[in-house]
Amino acid sequence: MVAESADRVTETIRSRCRVIELGSVSRERISAALRERGVEPVSAERVARAAHGRVGWALDMAATPAKMTAYREMVEMAWEYITTPVGRVALSGAVARDYSRRRDQTLALLDTITGIWRDALLSRAGLPESTVFPDLADRLPPWAASHELRDLHRALDASRQCLIDLSNNAQARIALHAMVMQWPD
Repeated sequence: MVAESADRVTETIRSRCRVIELGSVSRERISAALRERGVEPVSAERVARAAHGRVGWALDMAATPAKMTAYREMVEMAWEYITTPVGRVALSGAVARDYSRRRDQTLALLDTITGIWRDALLSRAGLPESTVFPDLADRLPPWAASHELRDLHRALDASRQCLIDLSNNAQARIALHAMVMQWPD
Protein backbone atom coordinates (compact mmCIF):
# COMPACT_ATOMS: atom_id res chain seq x y z
CA MET A 1 0.00 0.00 0.00
CA VAL A 2 1.21 3.49 -0.77
CA ALA A 3 0.00 6.49 1.20
CA GLU A 4 1.15 10.07 1.63
CA SER A 5 1.22 9.64 5.38
CA ALA A 6 0.97 6.66 7.72
CA ASP A 7 -1.42 8.75 9.82
CA ARG A 8 -3.95 8.68 7.00
CA VAL A 9 -4.18 4.89 7.13
CA THR A 10 -6.44 3.26 9.70
CA GLU A 11 -4.75 1.55 12.63
CA THR A 12 -6.07 -1.85 11.54
CA ILE A 13 -4.29 -1.61 8.21
CA ARG A 14 -1.23 0.16 9.60
CA SER A 15 -0.66 -2.67 12.12
CA ARG A 16 -0.36 -5.14 9.23
CA CYS A 17 2.02 -3.03 7.15
CA ARG A 18 5.64 -2.07 7.29
CA VAL A 19 6.37 1.63 6.81
CA ILE A 20 8.97 2.41 4.18
CA GLU A 21 9.48 6.10 3.55
CA LEU A 22 10.07 7.03 -0.06
CA GLY A 23 11.45 10.26 -1.41
CA SER A 24 14.34 11.79 -3.19
CA VAL A 25 17.84 11.32 -1.84
CA SER A 26 20.09 14.26 -1.01
CA ARG A 27 22.78 15.36 -3.41
CA GLU A 28 25.42 14.66 -0.75
CA ARG A 29 24.31 11.05 -0.24
CA ILE A 30 24.22 10.36 -3.97
CA SER A 31 27.65 11.90 -4.45
CA ALA A 32 29.07 9.83 -1.58
CA ALA A 33 27.55 6.63 -3.02
CA LEU A 34 29.08 7.36 -6.40
CA ARG A 35 32.51 8.04 -4.88
CA GLU A 36 32.26 4.74 -2.97
CA ARG A 37 31.77 3.05 -6.35
CA GLY A 38 34.95 4.59 -7.72
CA VAL A 39 33.59 7.65 -9.49
CA GLU A 40 36.00 10.57 -9.26
CA PRO A 41 34.78 13.33 -6.90
CA VAL A 42 34.17 16.02 -9.55
CA SER A 43 32.16 13.64 -11.74
CA ALA A 44 30.29 12.28 -8.72
CA GLU A 45 29.21 15.79 -7.74
CA ARG A 46 28.13 16.63 -11.31
CA VAL A 47 26.05 13.47 -11.64
CA ALA A 48 24.57 13.86 -8.15
CA ARG A 49 23.60 17.44 -8.91
CA ALA A 50 21.91 16.48 -12.17
CA ALA A 51 20.13 13.48 -10.62
CA HIS A 52 17.42 15.53 -8.86
CA GLY A 53 17.49 13.02 -5.99
CA ARG A 54 17.08 9.96 -8.25
CA VAL A 55 19.62 7.38 -7.10
CA GLY A 56 18.96 4.89 -9.89
CA TRP A 57 19.39 7.57 -12.53
CA ALA A 58 22.69 8.68 -10.96
CA LEU A 59 24.07 5.15 -10.79
CA ASP A 60 23.04 4.49 -14.38
CA MET A 61 24.64 7.71 -15.66
CA ALA A 62 27.86 7.12 -13.74
CA ALA A 63 28.11 3.54 -15.01
CA THR A 64 27.33 4.36 -18.64
CA PRO A 65 29.44 7.21 -20.04
CA ALA A 66 27.51 7.15 -23.33
CA LYS A 67 24.27 7.91 -21.47
CA MET A 68 25.91 10.80 -19.64
CA THR A 69 27.21 12.14 -22.95
CA ALA A 70 23.72 11.89 -24.47
CA TYR A 71 22.27 13.67 -21.43
CA ARG A 72 24.79 16.52 -21.73
CA GLU A 73 23.99 16.83 -25.43
CA MET A 74 20.29 17.09 -24.59
CA VAL A 75 21.01 19.83 -22.02
CA GLU A 76 22.98 21.76 -24.66
CA MET A 77 20.18 21.27 -27.19
CA ALA A 78 17.59 22.49 -24.67
CA TRP A 79 19.77 25.51 -23.89
CA GLU A 80 19.93 26.39 -27.60
CA TYR A 81 16.16 26.02 -27.97
CA ILE A 82 15.59 28.36 -25.04
CA THR A 83 18.18 31.03 -25.75
CA THR A 84 18.14 31.42 -29.54
CA PRO A 85 15.38 32.60 -31.87
CA VAL A 86 16.24 29.84 -34.37
CA GLY A 87 16.00 27.28 -31.58
CA ARG A 88 12.53 28.47 -30.66
CA VAL A 89 11.39 28.22 -34.26
CA ALA A 90 12.83 24.71 -34.51
CA LEU A 91 11.14 23.69 -31.27
CA SER A 92 7.70 24.81 -32.35
CA GLY A 93 8.28 23.52 -35.91
CA ALA A 94 10.48 20.47 -36.47
CA VAL A 95 10.24 19.10 -32.93
CA ALA A 96 6.46 19.47 -32.98
CA ARG A 97 6.28 17.81 -36.41
CA ASP A 98 8.27 14.79 -35.20
CA TYR A 99 6.49 14.50 -31.85
CA SER A 100 4.43 11.40 -32.64
CA ARG A 101 7.52 9.50 -33.85
CA ARG A 102 9.80 10.72 -31.06
CA ARG A 103 7.40 11.16 -28.16
CA ASP A 104 9.71 9.91 -25.39
CA GLN A 105 12.67 11.96 -26.62
CA THR A 106 10.51 15.08 -26.97
CA LEU A 107 9.09 14.70 -23.47
CA ALA A 108 12.61 14.22 -22.08
CA LEU A 109 13.71 17.36 -23.93
CA LEU A 110 10.74 19.32 -22.55
CA ASP A 111 11.51 18.06 -19.07
CA THR A 112 15.07 19.34 -19.49
CA ILE A 113 13.81 22.67 -20.82
CA THR A 114 11.52 22.97 -17.80
CA GLY A 115 14.47 22.21 -15.53
CA ILE A 116 16.58 24.91 -17.16
CA TRP A 117 13.81 27.49 -16.66
CA ARG A 118 13.61 26.35 -13.03
CA ASP A 119 17.37 26.80 -12.66
CA ALA A 120 17.16 30.23 -14.27
CA LEU A 121 14.48 31.24 -11.78
CA LEU A 122 16.52 29.90 -8.85
CA SER A 123 19.67 31.61 -10.09
CA ARG A 124 17.86 34.93 -10.57
CA ALA A 125 16.33 34.60 -7.10
CA GLY A 126 19.81 34.23 -5.56
CA LEU A 127 19.75 30.46 -5.02
CA PRO A 128 22.43 29.18 -7.43
CA GLU A 129 23.38 26.32 -5.09
CA SER A 130 19.94 24.79 -5.75
CA THR A 131 20.42 24.54 -9.52
CA VAL A 132 20.87 21.12 -11.11
CA PHE A 133 22.55 21.75 -14.46
CA PRO A 134 26.26 22.13 -13.69
CA ASP A 135 27.16 22.30 -17.39
CA LEU A 136 25.31 25.62 -17.59
CA ALA A 137 26.82 27.10 -14.42
CA ASP A 138 28.89 29.69 -16.29
CA ARG A 139 26.19 30.74 -18.80
CA LEU A 140 22.99 30.54 -16.81
CA PRO A 141 23.49 33.27 -14.13
CA PRO A 142 24.21 36.17 -16.52
CA TRP A 143 21.46 35.05 -18.87
CA ALA A 144 18.94 34.69 -16.02
CA ALA A 145 19.96 38.09 -14.63
CA SER A 146 18.90 39.68 -17.92
CA HIS A 147 15.27 38.63 -17.29
CA GLU A 148 12.72 39.64 -14.68
CA LEU A 149 11.63 37.04 -12.12
CA ARG A 150 8.05 37.20 -13.34
CA ASP A 151 9.16 36.45 -16.92
CA LEU A 152 11.20 33.44 -15.81
CA HIS A 153 8.26 32.23 -13.73
CA ARG A 154 5.90 32.63 -16.69
CA ALA A 155 8.29 30.64 -18.92
CA LEU A 156 8.55 27.88 -16.30
CA ASP A 157 4.76 27.71 -15.99
CA ALA A 158 4.37 27.63 -19.78
CA SER A 159 6.85 24.76 -20.04
CA ARG A 160 5.05 22.79 -17.34
CA GLN A 161 1.71 23.48 -19.00
CA CYS A 162 3.06 22.21 -22.32
CA LEU A 163 4.00 18.91 -20.68
CA ILE A 164 0.51 18.68 -19.18
CA ASP A 165 -1.12 19.53 -22.51
CA LEU A 166 0.90 16.90 -24.35
CA SER A 167 0.05 14.28 -21.73
CA ASN A 168 -3.61 15.17 -22.37
CA ASN A 169 -3.08 14.56 -26.12
CA ALA A 170 -3.12 18.19 -27.23
CA GLN A 171 -1.80 18.81 -30.73
CA ALA A 172 1.98 19.09 -30.36
CA ARG A 173 2.42 22.07 -32.68
CA ILE A 174 -0.17 24.11 -30.79
CA ALA A 175 1.15 23.13 -27.34
CA LEU A 176 4.79 23.86 -28.23
CA HIS A 177 3.93 27.11 -29.98
CA ALA A 178 1.86 28.28 -27.00
CA MET A 179 4.78 27.46 -24.70
CA VAL A 180 7.40 29.29 -26.76
CA MET A 181 5.18 32.38 -27.08
CA GLN A 182 5.22 32.73 -23.28
CA TRP A 183 9.02 32.78 -23.06
CA PRO A 184 10.80 36.11 -22.60
CA ASP A 185 13.00 37.44 -25.41
